[in-house]
Amino acid sequence: MTSSTTSPSSSSSSAALDARAGRRCHTVLNALHSTHYFSPDVTRELKALGITHPSAVNFAVRAAALGAVGPGTVAAAFYNYKYELVAAHVPQVWRTASPEDVLAARLRGVDTTLRRLLGEELVASPEMAEAAELALRATEACTRGA
Repeated sequence: MTSSTTSPSSSSSSAALDARAGRRCHTVLNALHSTHYFSPDVTRELKALGITHPSAVNFAVRAAALGAVGPGTVAAAFYNYKYELVAAHVPQVWRTASPEDVLAARLRGVDTTLRRLLGEELVASPEMAEAAELALRATEACTRGA
């Protein structure tokens, strides 16, 4: 007989999770996460910075968190893009707008998108604040092994 739960590690006091919990979480959240890649609000914010080509917008939004890196780093980090396609837009995007400006524009665009899709009431709700706090705590708990 197989168990549907994973056993907690001996050093962890956390409760066991259903083995499919991660997949279910991904399924629910991926659609929300993916909206900013295709959001007209994010595109509009990037265009205001002077980044107008759809591929340049895509690479800038995805790679800004890495800093002003070159095409090799972007192609390696986002392995499904051909180097030549990346090199046609990176590092030019960083001469047009800094990664910091791109990140700020992305946040503005995502905020606009979420408020448009979910509504002001839900975005400002205590439940959303709690979800944001839990997400922040979860990411802060992530560590990178040696």
